[in-house]
Amino acid sequence: MIGQASGAFMMLRIFGGVFGVAVTVAVFASVGSHASAEEFSAGFSAGMGTVAAFAFIGTLVALGMPGRRPAAMATPQATSTVPQSENASMIQS
Repeated sequence: MIGQASGAFMMLRIFGGVFGVAVTVAVFASVGSHASAEEFSAGFSAGMGTVAAFAFIGTLVALGMPGRRPAAMATPQATSTVPQSENASMIQS
């Protein structure tokens, strides 16, 4: 079961990377081109602006997610069968 969940998360990470590259290329193609340095620079700037916006949105989503809870630790049981009041009087003697 754990292996299946890990595989699903890995597939989502890969899909996110592919989606990010596709959107960045689409933004570059709509704004700029390879025809001149100015057009390339305009497309590159728009594409990197899009990447920055995705990163910012991802950060906001991550901040809104609940954190992991630490595993509950078992409290050790007292091994002494002597009541506390008797135990204290034995120390003073």
